[in-house]
Amino acid sequence: MKKEYIPSTETSKVEEPAMAFTRISSVNPAALIGLVSRFESPSSHLQFLKDKTGATDDTIASWLNVNVKTYRSYRGKGAMLKPDVKEHLIILTAVVNHGLNVIGNEGFGKWLHADNFMLGGQKPSDLFNTNSGVRLVDDRLTGMEYGDNA
Repeated sequence: MKKEYIPSTETSKVEEPAMAFTRISSVNPAALIGLVSRFESPSSHLQFLKDKTGATDDTIASWLNVNVKTYRSYRGKGAMLKPDVKEHLIILTAVVNHGLNVIGNEGFGKWLHADNFMLGGQKPSDLFNTNSGVRLVDDRLTGMEYGDNA
C-alpha cells in the first residue's frame, strides 16, 4: 500500500481537510461545504500540489483561476481565499492524493503531464482549471484502480 502524503500546517484548526478523502466522487457535497467553511491554511496544500505535480507557480495559478501574484499571496501565513478557490484547492489536493495512491510518486507526475487517450488526447493537468475537469481526472484514476487503461 502506498503511503499518503499529509502536509503539516502550523495554525490550521482543521486537520488537513483535503486529506480527509481521496476519491472525489464519494464525497457528500454537504461534507465538502463544511470543509470549505473551516479551511484556513492553504500554504501546505499549495506546497503539496507544487511538490507532487512538478507544476510551476503559473500553472497552479491557472488551475485555481487566479493570477500568479494572487497565487503567491496565498502561500503566506493567514492568507484568505474566496470559498470557490478553497473548494477547488481541496478538490485538487484530493485528486492529486488519489493519483499518488493509484500510480505512485514516481509515475504520477509523468502521467499527469502526458497526453491521455482516455481523456480525448488531453493531458490530465490541462483539465485542472474546472471542478468538472478535476472530477473527470478523478474518475479516470478510479477506472485505473479497477483495471482500465491509463
